[in-house]
Amino acid sequence: MKKLNNFYLNQKPIFHTILFEVKLNIRKFYIFSGFTIIFLILTNYLPYVTDMRPLPSYQDDFLVSALMFFLLILVFASSLFFSGIICSDYSKKTGLNLFPLIKKSHLFIGKYIAYSILVIGIVSVQYMSMALLGYYFYGGLLLNTISLSYGFAILYVLALASLISFLSSFNSSELPVIIVVNGLIFIGFFIIDRIMMFNFKVEPIYSFVYLYQIIYSILHPDFSTMKRYEVTDGTWFFPTIEQAIISLSFYGTAFFILAFILYKRRQF
Repeated sequence: MKKLNNFYLNQKPIFHTILFEVKLNIRKFYIFSGFTIIFLILTNYLPYVTDMRPLPSYQDDFLVSALMFFLLILVFASSLFFSGIICSDYSKKTGLNLFPLIKKSHLFIGKYIAYSILVIGIVSVQYMSMALLGYYFYGGLLLNTISLSYGFAILYVLALASLISFLSSFNSSELPVIIVVNGLIFIGFFIIDRIMMFNFKVEPIYSFVYLYQIIYSILHPDFSTMKRYEVTDGTWFFPTIEQAIISLSFYGTAFFILAFILYKRRQF
């Protein structure tokens, strides 16, 4: 019992940090959640009820269309939350007051968990909303495929969060991190992927853009038999389940450890 009590007292600062950061950033969560719902209504509800475009014959196609552009919200939300996880304590000099009271390791872990909870919460809002729309239009739910897709979305968030945290350790403010992350995801990987696929015939399992494709591709019931590679032009459509798990787990673990080490060693 004494050991358990000591463990609780040692980890208590982490819990306090989580609660503080969640309360501090809850408004961002509400804004992104609201925007997610509004965007989903504008793109996957109104066009069908107003006959602007025909409703897909199958629910999996409907769900895929609901996730196609969610990457934009996911990347921007993640970069906005995690961009200052390290650099903000140094640019604003808050660490001078905090570090005598709390260990750097506890502060970093607490902030990482808090921001992960908030971003995963936004992902949950997206999935619950599109599941409700799917039930509304088709009278049922593809629970198995939605659950698999949701699981990969969470893994994707953690991998992206670790990468952004790592990049945060090299900057003095949040804005450069946000610009670098969004430029890397939407421009950098886009260019590199095409060079690697078309010129070198390499599957881009390193790419966050390519890895995201399993999140919506796995919604199809025939995912296991779908074509992954186009021989004629060398295009890869999505990774295997094993490739996605390994790549995202590697990103999440490696960059988290690197960010953690850099944060502990960085000086004011």
